[in-house]
Order: sequence, then C-alpha cells, then structure tokens
Amino acid sequence: MKFNIQCVRGNQARLGYLAEVGCHGNKTLETPLCMLYTKGGSAPYITAEVLKKLQDVPSMAHMPLNQVASFQETIAGFKDGIAKFAALDNQLVYTSNNDPAVEVPTGYNTKTGIGLWGKGGKTQLDCEGYIQCIEAMIPDWFQSMSDADTDSTSTNKRAGKAVERTIKFLDLILENLKTSKTLEKSVLFGSIVGGYDMGARKKCICETVARNVQGFVLEGFHRLGPSTEDFDIKQHSDFISNIIKLLPDDAPRLMHNVWRPDSILIAIELGIDVFDSSYPLYMLKFILSLGCGAEISMLNFEYCDLDSIPSDCWSYILT
Repeated sequence: MKFNIQCVRGNQARLGYLAEVGCHGNKTLETPLCMLYTKGGSAPYITAEVLKKLQDVPSMAHMPLNQVASFQETIAGFKDGIAKFAALDNQLVYTSNNDPAVEVPTGYNTKTGIGLWGKGGKTQLDCEGYIQCIEAMIPDWFQSMSDADTDSTSTNKRAGKAVERTIKFLDLILENLKTSKTLEKSVLFGSIVGGYDMGARKKCICETVARNVQGFVLEGFHRLGPSTEDFDIKQHSDFISNIIKLLPDDAPRLMHNVWRPDSILIAIELGIDVFDSSYPLYMLKFILSLGCGAEISMLNFEYCDLDSIPSDCWSYILT
C-alpha cells in the first residue's frame, strides 16, 4: 500500500490518497476517509439491494472482528473471505478488534490474548486464534491484536502493561504472517496504546514504528460504545497531537470512536486520516435523525420509496 500526501493544511491536517490497497491493488482511496460501518458484514437496517442504489457509499467496509469471531469456522469454510460471504464483493474490508459502537467490558485481556464480545458472549483469542480468524476473513486492512483496555481512570502501571502486551502480540502476529499465504496482500495496522501516559505512548510508538506495519490505530482513550459520546477530543487535542507528531508521515492514521461531526473536523485538524461511521447507528438507537433536508419518521418507518428521498440525501444514511 502506498500513501500519497497531496497537501498539508494548518498544522497537521492532510489531504491525500491511498493506492495499491491490500487485496485490491487497482483501487484508490481519498483521505480523509470514512468507512462503511457494518454489523456482521451488513450495513445496519439496509439491505444489499438498497445499498447498491445508494450513491457515495464508502469503498472501505468496516467489519469488527468481535462480531464474527465465533463464526470463524463457517467463514473459513467459504474460503473466499468475508466480503464475498457478506455479498459486498466490490468493497474493501478493514477489520478492527472491537465494534466502536459497543462498550468493551473491562478486565478480560491477558498476557496471552484478548477477550472479544459478540452476540454469543465472550470469545477469548490468543495470537494463533486471531490469525485463524483474520485468514478466514481475508481483509484488505486489519488491526493488530492489542490491549486497549484503558481510559482516563487507568493508572500508569496499567498503561505500561497495555503497551507490553500489545507489542508482544504484534511480534507474534508478524511471525505468523511470515508463513501465511492467505494474508500476503493484506495490510497490517499497528495499535498505539498506553492510556493517558505519554511515556507509555512514546514507548509503544517507538516499538511499533520499528516493526513492519503500514498504518496506525490510535486507541486506549476510552472503552468505546455510547460512553464515548462524552469523550471531548478538543480537551485532549494537545495530548493526541503530541502522539501524532511522533508517527511517520507516510502512513495513514486511524482512530475509532462514536464520532460527532464536529469531533471529526477536530480530528482531521490533528492529523487523523481514517474514521469509522458507527455514529448514525448510535443516533438511531435514540430515535434521532441527523437530518438531510427531509423529515423521515423513525418511529413509524416500515417501507421507503427510494425515489421519494431527495438527491442530496443519497449519502450513506441509516434509514
């Protein structure tokens, strides 16, 4: 994968594009990039038929591992990866460890693996099990296994432990990738953890940059889910900016959260390139509409005549 920066605006905001992306070497993605959020491989409340009729659907589908880890054997038996399995053949796929729209229970990561929570409960994965899941999914991008179980209340000792585990996981994953023919074209994103301890963050960055990764995921600021609505990125902008300044310029940076639109703008100014789109689902659960020039009742909604939706609404919306 190649990341080309076309221009830098302000202090760190970047416009660019990604070429030779993962398994789809012929596709180019512009950044900043918003990904298509999915649940179990499907856009929430949107059928595959409707999705194909929407304009400007993000080219990169975000498929969190925790949603499908318990079905790994079924997906592996299909042999063609999660994109074709989910009838999203034309989409590129990014796999994160967790679903950003769901809060992650604390205390279930260990020195040998991480706990992933899906509809069927907890799945405990060590590095070998993790690689088996990723090989079944065959994503274009995937996040390295990490211990991001930290937030603003975590101690520096816990932040340091998170870094040690994450780097150990990364080394084991890189060792497994050497013999994986299935993932030869897949791109690995290193995880930058360490809570709110700048020393731990610096150590994680130094160790991760020294290894063979092609992008970075910034996490460990919160435990995802609805509570991240209260995460004030502006309040922590100096801390995040100092982290980003330590990362190489020639690799994309991704950050998970239940983003508000105003928060996305701040994150872009800080130098973040890639975002998830779980926020509309979060809003839908509270029966709220983001608004797009038409009043659509979410309480009485059963069917929708696609032709009745104004043309300026044909972005990715959760009807």
